[in-house]
Amino acid sequence: MRTVIVDSQLLSNLQRCACRTNLYFNQDLRSPEPALALQRGILIHQFLGHMYGLRKESRNSRDILSCAGDAFNFIKPLMPTFDLPDADLNNVVKCLEQYVEMYKFEPIEVLFVESPFSLVLYESVEEDLRIVYVGVIDMIAKIMGQEEKVYDHKSQSRRSDFLLLDDQFEGYATAAGKNMLTVNVIGLQTSVDPREKNKRIPLSYTPFLLERWKNHVIYWVKQYMVYTLNNEWPENHQGCNKFNLCEFYEFCISASDAGRAWKLTTDFTKGEKWDPTKVLENRS
Repeated sequence: MRTVIVDSQLLSNLQRCACRTNLYFNQDLRSPEPALALQRGILIHQFLGHMYGLRKESRNSRDILSCAGDAFNFIKPLMPTFDLPDADLNNVVKCLEQYVEMYKFEPIEVLFVESPFSLVLYESVEEDLRIVYVGVIDMIAKIMGQEEKVYDHKSQSRRSDFLLLDDQFEGYATAAGKNMLTVNVIGLQTSVDPREKNKRIPLSYTPFLLERWKNHVIYWVKQYMVYTLNNEWPENHQGCNKFNLCEFYEFCISASDAGRAWKLTTDFTKGEKWDPTKVLENRS
């Protein structure tokens, strides 16, 4: 049976633009310009994963301040490996210190940290097709007196809203079998009070919404298969400036096929092969 494995990155990019999906995920082309927001997010995830992981390992007996001290020691030698300006690195550390200070007495029971999952969303003998959705849940935990919830860590340099209809959030809730997800926002703004920029945003899902999400994923995976079969990857001009200007924009507005080919060879490098199953390697 054919098995198609997808994650939230591929799914969101496929909806944004099939052309970009092909260039980034199939041809593995990368811009040499550092993705600063992505690197800040990775550093923050490493800190929080280590801090909450230590809390879990101690069966929630270690206080957050103690775990945070070890987490800062953990990321300190890693920081020079990030392609971030010193000002950025210093701000990340300062904002994490503010986060720890804000939640240092939180009676949180950490159950799972950075938990990989593999979820079969669709299986059809008639179509000879199985669709598997994979990912990593940042944390499952519960605050004293509350139910277990999925937590997803998000860093923000400016305020933006988080919506129920988000493939990543819906996938996590479905995989964990939970109807509640909390977006754990770590604000990176320099002039905003920590109590304003660090937020816990609750999202509540119904079985109806999550079932619709499954059908939504199945549709887009089948569309992806059509693109692959025909080797046709249409541009979506409404996606060029979604979130930020697409790194392949100059390629798309080239005046000829020769110009496009030249752009790909001069403006991009071959990156690591996209493999959604890598997240499953650390599964315990």
